[in-house]
Amino acid sequence: MKRIDTVWYKYLTFFLAFILLLAWVPEASATHIRAGEITAKSDTTANPNPLRYHFKLVTYVVTAANIPDLEATFFFGDGLSFNAQKASEIQLPNNITRRVFYASHTYPAPGVYSVGYSEQNRNSSVINMSSPGTTSFHVRTIISINPQIGINRSPQFTVPPIDVAAQNQIFIHFPGAYDLDQDSLSYKMRIPQQNVNTPSAPVSGNVSGYRSPESFGGTTVADPLKGTPAGLPTTFTLNEVTGEIRWNTPNVTGEYNIAFVVEEWKVIPGRSPVKLGEVWRDMQIKVEATLNIRPTLIIPKDTCVVAKTFLQAIVSGTDGNTPQDPLTFNAFGGIFPPATFVQNGPNTALFRWTPQCTDISEQPYQVIFKATDTPPANTNEPRLIDMQAWNITVVGPKPTGLTTTPLPGKQMRLNWDPYLQNGCGNAQKIRIYRRENRANFIPSACETGVPASTGYVFIAEVDPNVTTYTDTNQGQGLNAGAAYCYLIYATFPGPKNGESLASDEVCAEIPLISSVLTNVSVTQTSKTAGQIQVRWTKPVGGINNFPGPHEYRLYRATGFKGVNGFQLVHSTTNPDDTLFTDQNLNTQDSVYRYKVEFYFTNNGALQLLDSSPIASSVRLDAVSNGQNMELTWRYNVPWNNEGRLHIIYREINGSFVAIDSVEAGRELGVYVDNGTFNNEPLKFGQQYCYFIETVGTYTNSKLPPVVHNNSEIFCQIVRDTTAPCPPVLSLTLLNCDSLERTPFKAPFQNKLKWQPATGNGCGNDVKEFNVYYRPTDDAAFTLVGTTPGTSFVHQNLQTPAGCYVVTAVDSSGNESRFSNIECQDVCYFLELPNIITPNGDQLNDTFRPRNSAFIKSVKFTVYNRWGVKVFDKTTGPNIDWGGVTDSGDRLSDGVYYYLAEIEFAGRNPQASRRTFKGWVEIVSSKPSGK
Repeated sequence: MKRIDTVWYKYLTFFLAFILLLAWVPEASATHIRAGEITAKSDTTANPNPLRYHFKLVTYVVTAANIPDLEATFFFGDGLSFNAQKASEIQLPNNITRRVFYASHTYPAPGVYSVGYSEQNRNSSVINMSSPGTTSFHVRTIISINPQIGINRSPQFTVPPIDVAAQNQIFIHFPGAYDLDQDSLSYKMRIPQQNVNTPSAPVSGNVSGYRSPESFGGTTVADPLKGTPAGLPTTFTLNEVTGEIRWNTPNVTGEYNIAFVVEEWKVIPGRSPVKLGEVWRDMQIKVEATLNIRPTLIIPKDTCVVAKTFLQAIVSGTDGNTPQDPLTFNAFGGIFPPATFVQNGPNTALFRWTPQCTDISEQPYQVIFKATDTPPANTNEPRLIDMQAWNITVVGPKPTGLTTTPLPGKQMRLNWDPYLQNGCGNAQKIRIYRRENRANFIPSACETGVPASTGYVFIAEVDPNVTTYTDTNQGQGLNAGAAYCYLIYATFPGPKNGESLASDEVCAEIPLISSVLTNVSVTQTSKTAGQIQVRWTKPVGGINNFPGPHEYRLYRATGFKGVNGFQLVHSTTNPDDTLFTDQNLNTQDSVYRYKVEFYFTNNGALQLLDSSPIASSVRLDAVSNGQNMELTWRYNVPWNNEGRLHIIYREINGSFVAIDSVEAGRELGVYVDNGTFNNEPLKFGQQYCYFIETVGTYTNSKLPPVVHNNSEIFCQIVRDTTAPCPPVLSLTLLNCDSLERTPFKAPFQNKLKWQPATGNGCGNDVKEFNVYYRPTDDAAFTLVGTTPGTSFVHQNLQTPAGCYVVTAVDSSGNESRFSNIECQDVCYFLELPNIITPNGDQLNDTFRPRNSAFIKSVKFTVYNRWGVKVFDKTTGPNIDWGGVTDSGDRLSDGVYYYLAEIEFAGRNPQASRRTFKGWVEIVSSKPSGK
């Protein structure tokens, strides 16, 4: 056939093609996408590449739209993309199809990358955004590739977003996110995103006209689970910990779009949590008017389970309709399988799980239970749901077989069963805790480790294959005669971490045969003539069991603790001499510790039987706290100062009087004297003196049941702790008009004055004022002067620019807050000439300012009338340009244009840079008449 090559034929062809294009476009951009998310995991092969990541895109689309979505494009955030073929699709209830796409990518370097996916259009029926039918759908996941973190996997979703909300009934959705690495997760609401760039290079941006669902009005219904009453304004919330979305209640029917992120955090002990990335879920909620009433779930309370222990729980539900609709139960979470959940009746289902040692984790496992009703088919009512979360924490089994055996040298040997065999083989460490006397601690099902409330103190940790430990008290030896109790538990490695339950508590007593200190009491407080009375027992094992002659040796050192630094201060061969007063000490400023040794005769030579536990004197400190006095006393003694009342003495009219008593701790006592004794408040400026009588006990029946010891006398003045109010500051500012006639010449000075604050809450006790200065706005204030007056002159300044604050200080040293800030700045002015006569007559030979001030430097550029640069240099404040080029050659007469970029000596470096433009004429000789 002959080709018709006419103009009208060309137009006809174009028109037909245009019609065909119109027919094609709706299918390509049909509105069918309802929800989606991208998840990621790093390479986990035998030889993993930390730069290689695998991605999974899940989309939820309208089944009836009948759009196949054969491929999806991943944009990896490093400029590259990949068209992935559809891997699978499953049809779900409520006219929704779930589709899955996979892609892998190797990144060029560590860093943070945003991996995205965009779909052409959203559902046109979405009512909480503008123009949804022409608004694209965009989701992303953010990954952080960090060699220090290593292999990482993003949170995974287990609950599909497919459920229908009922008008005026509560709607619930859990994403069921879990992390394969057991990193911490947090949830945050976000505005849904669209692609604001070209399809080939998408950029994420907020959709237009977005409204949160609760903005459509309505009121709440009673919510017993959350304790919300009926009749309040509608709420739409996202629980940042559990991920629960709860809408109480939808008011307007229609489709709503929401988006949220699941943030992934790495918790590192001793450091702030590190954010690893985040995953977006963009989803729609369809609200329908219905007579159907949603069902109600009944689930177990959050629980803990010991690894390798079978856990079983029953979940039940009731339907709100009469007669009740049949219920279908489902469960979601990262533990399925091996955990199972089977409906075993019309209204019940059974959960079963035996967690293994590898499941031990400090983070609980979240299980999402869901009950869905099934209305009669002829009613055409939507299926409604209830959804709740159950948290299960998996803990390690307790170590078994713990025993204690006292050893010579006041040591204790601990033994226990091999934990890697009797407990869990993936344990990381065994931690060991000790205290004196039994705590009777029995952990609850969820109470791992050893809580501080038990009074136990951590002393050591060993590898999990170790089954014994010898407690030497860091080489000092344990206290003879004391009963020591122990607990141990196992810890587990990251990323899951986790702990075991504590072992059974075991106790044993260190044998006591030698002498023991009973008193270390300060009897005289002085810097040079202080005295401490030291008392000890005879050998507890009986002195007649050790042949004489005998000898006691008493040693002293400075400080509360330590095995070194002891010096012999007393010895006696009299076995009945068990008291010594140590003299000429600085008991006012120092604390002393003592030990006594007992020697007996063996084969004609003195032999050490044993050394007593160390005991320190009592050290008292007092700090004035307003009208109160806070007393703190410390000690390190082998007897127990807990559980007995320590007596507080205060000097009154020249004599010490017991004013109160209080229980103290193992090494510390605290008491606040608030002036309630005899109803006489403490007075500002008055000195008060105190000492403490500590009262302790030995539990060993062979030792004195009660021991009393005194601290030194400590005196302190009651000081005011309330700071004055800040003054009101003023500053004499520069007169820039007068400075136009004054040359810039240092030094400068600034004059300040202020008004002290008065009125309620502002005391009259002001001793002096502190003046602070900063030369620039970005500098810190530093002290430049102190004065009792209300004015100050800051002298010898190279520039007057700067800011000031003033504070008031009272006689107790309390300083007020800063006053108002007052600032001085330089004057910004410059007067430049428009003619120079560089003829050597010393008149107008150079281009220099006629009047200027506070100039630090000038970048001076000159152009001829054709715009060619002829001079460009940084000069001093006076410029002094002689009409020459950069190389010094004389320029011809004529008009030139200049650009002066000037830096003034102001307090704000950026605001102090000013640009001046103008022209200047060069003439070889001064014109007549000028």
